[in-house]
Amino acid sequence: MAKRDCVVVLGIAIVGLSGCSFLSGPKKVEKPPPEPVTGLHALAQMYSSAKNWSPDLQILREVSLQMGDIPAQPGKSPVWQATFVSPTLGQSRVYTYAISDLSPSVRGGIFPEPPAPFSTKGQQAQPFLIQAVKKDTDQLYGTAMTHAKAFSDAHPDMKINYLLEFNNRSPNAAWRVMWGNTPSNAAFSVLLDATNGVFIEVLH
Repeated sequence: MAKRDCVVVLGIAIVGLSGCSFLSGPKKVEKPPPEPVTGLHALAQMYSSAKNWSPDLQILREVSLQMGDIPAQPGKSPVWQATFVSPTLGQSRVYTYAISDLSPSVRGGIFPEPPAPFSTKGQQAQPFLIQAVKKDTDQLYGTAMTHAKAFSDAHPDMKINYLLEFNNRSPNAAWRVMWGNTPSNAAFSVLLDATNGVFIEVLH
């Protein structure tokens, strides 16, 4: 084979290899699964979104929702739901924050429900400012466990959820670390001050 022919054949081979590489494309990098977040992180995100609805925003409550197959992490949850209040509008509005699509009704991102009429009359929980929440759920998890170790050890598979409210149980807004899906069916709870992290009481 002539020298020139060898060069042509080699060139064709190189182009062919390059073509194969181009067709295969870059390898796809799998994204890590979404991580659950703390209560204060989710609250700040929802608060920022809700400010577009009403600038005089106050918080009535925030609660975690353990959903999907995402492994539990101390002080964190894949879904958080906050109820905000606008005194000037006389309305409340529920916002949901989810780290990903977890069900047909719970989609990843921040989604508000329509506003509803609101009055503080007859309400046990009272609205408060976001500045009152200085301690986050992952910080308070360890404190809660010092008061709940025996119960937690006896019920290792029970889900832990979190509720933020301001009522007559404490001088400030408080985080309730609760073993159970909702406040009404919680079998055991620890109440902690959301401003300074101080232990308040155990609720059975």
